[in-house]
Formats: sequence, structure tokens, C-alpha cells
Amino acid sequence: MDGITASIIICVYNRHVQVVECLESLLVMDFKDFEIVVVDDASTDDTADRLEDFRQFHPRIPMTIVRNECNLGVSGARNAGLKAAQGEFVFFTDSDCTVDHRWLGTLLKAFDQLDVGAVSGLVLDIVPQTLAERAYVGTCRIGTNKWQHRGLVGNNMGFRRALVMHYLFDEALTYGCDEDDIAWRMQRDGHHSAFVPAAVVHHHHRMNLYGYLGQAVRQGRGSARLWYKHGMYVGRDLWALTAGLLTLPLVIFDARFLYAVAFFSGLQAAALAYNERVFKGKTWLETLYILPICILHTVMKGWGIFTTLLRLAYGEEQAIRASKQRLRHTSYRTHATPS
Repeated sequence: MDGITASIIICVYNRHVQVVECLESLLVMDFKDFEIVVVDDASTDDTADRLEDFRQFHPRIPMTIVRNECNLGVSGARNAGLKAAQGEFVFFTDSDCTVDHRWLGTLLKAFDQLDVGAVSGLVLDIVPQTLAERAYVGTCRIGTNKWQHRGLVGNNMGFRRALVMHYLFDEALTYGCDEDDIAWRMQRDGHHSAFVPAAVVHHHHRMNLYGYLGQAVRQGRGSARLWYKHGMYVGRDLWALTAGLLTLPLVIFDARFLYAVAFFSGLQAAALAYNERVFKGKTWLETLYILPICILHTVMKGWGIFTTLLRLAYGEEQAIRASKQRLRHTSYRTHATPS
């Protein structure tokens, strides 16, 4: 295991079929100098048995299976994988993904630039079969617009291991925004990330409306924690919605404030349409078709944010409070990118 170039870390929870498909896609990659680290985040299905079967069927493939005794969430699982990894570089994809045969080699080439500490690639979604899947398409799409300000995407990213071990993922962010947080912290300290569009991951994420809206609530909680940690009140994608909600009580005193509420509501809808068309790459026709469900998704995300902010106001959410304190006491440029 000494001197291995790359570690590929896959975190899985109750995806006993998909994780095997993901692992099989790694075996046909052009670049072969890698190990596999799978973190089973306390699955309750047949995942553990399927992983062991795969390892025994491929005895020549260096593979480590980490089994968490309890579910740690995405950040805790990622950290468990990092601590087990031995490669000079570490890469992440998700258990519901398959990788292109050139994926690993293409990402590794980006590290030829010594100022690059992290890389991310292109994520392609499956052909949608439900309205929720149509709305979801493009959610993991980054690097195509300079106004997007997203440097990493969790199911297609890699790091210099010596560097990322200084940061680790914030385990207070149990779902959502974990990659944004580590990207912001690394960028704050002067480390650069690269987007590699030729490094392709295929995302096979099926969902129905219930799952899509449930995801929105969890994303809202993650967003609120991220913003709180980094000293933000609300993300720009919800500025108009927030303004409309703050204006709404004023209608009690003067009905003309309804015009302001309508204006902010229209502005929020326009922002969502812009996001779908420009950032997520949909056509205008697709955008108009799925806009109602996107609005509902935003409302549910707002609910997740609101309830988390209430918990923060009442002195709860101790884990993210501790993270905020640690961030305050960490000086800029503490860690240099290894050469």
C-alpha cells in the first residue's frame, strides 16, 4: 500500500445495489494506481454483505471497508474515509454514481499545477423519469458560469491528502453544504481549486416528489448552519423570499404593502428561473415547466432554514456553534499547499 497515488473514497448508506455498480465502474478506468476506501455509514440493508462479496471477488484490488457503528452523516463518513486513506491524493464520488473511464487520470493531471489544492469535475444526471427528477437535473452542475461561485461538488471532487487532512469536513454539517464549507475555508487560506470538465461522473439519483421536498428541508438546515458559521444571515438565492416575508406583516397596517410582497415574490420566481436556465442548464421551456415545483422546493428549503435559525436563536445547535468559534480562532494562510 506504500506509495500509492490515489485513494477513491465512497460513502454509502443503504444502497447495496448502486454501490456495487459504482465500484464496478472504477475497475475499468484507464488509471490503475489507486485504492478504494468504502465507508459504510451504519447501513441497515445488505450493503455490508455486498461490499464484502465485492472485495472477495476482486482480491487484487486494494480495498478498505470502514463500518461506522452509528450513522455519522456525510461529513463524518467522509472524514472516516480520509483517515483510512493512504494515497497521495484523495478523491470522492457517491454510491449512486458511476465514473467515466478517464475520470481519475483526468483529475490527477490538474494537480500538475502546484497551486491547486482541490479539483472537481462535471456531473451528468440520468434522463429524468419524474417531475422531481426533472427539477433536480443540474443541481450538481458547477464550473459553467462565473457567477455561480461553487468550487467543489461532493460527488466529483479530489484533494491533496496532506492538505485536506489539515481541514477535514465539518461534522456539524451532517447533510448539505459540506463541500462548500471546506472550499470556503481552503480558499480563505489561499488554496486554489480547479474545475476539470473532462472528468465526468454520471449521477443515477432517482427520486419522487416526497423525496425531493424532504431533501429541500435538509438542504435548508445545512445552508442555515453554513451561513451561521461563516457570518452570513441568508444566502443570495433567498434574498427576495426573505424580503417578501419580512414585508408581509406590514400589510396589516397598510394594504399597499401587498404590492411590495408581490414584487419580491416575482423577483424570487425570476431568480429561480435564472438558476434553472443559467446555472443548471435547462431550456426555457423546461424551466417554465418545472418552475412551480422549484418554488415549492424553495418554500420547503426556507422552512428548513427558518427552523434551524430558531434553534440557533434559542441557544441550540451546539455543534455548529463550536465550529464557528474554531473558525474565528484559525488565522488565515495557516497551511501551505504541499509541493
